[in-house]
Amino acid sequence: DAIRPPGYRQAAESMARTDLRGELARVAAPTLVLCGEKDRITGPDASQVLAGGLHRTAYVIVKDAGHLANQEQPEHFNAWLLSHLHIVTDTRTRKG
Repeated sequence: DAIRPPGYRQAAESMARTDLRGELARVAAPTLVLCGEKDRITGPDASQVLAGGLHRTAYVIVKDAGHLANQEQPEHFNAWLLSHLHIVTDTRTRKG
């Protein structure tokens, strides 16, 4: 499928204008925030603000990766993701 530039542009502009930081406190699920250390789109500072607004968060900076950390460092990205999933699904570590 081809990308349609007008629709893509509209979606990107909508995401850029949307500020959901006020909603972060409502997120109850354990959350993993991954950010590439060289990310110039979102960036570590903004990602840290996101992580700080969540209750149950793991915050990870992926070395030698930019905004597409999952593609640039897939082994590291996947290792962090699998570790997070293992922790949050382990019944011995679950609270509540």
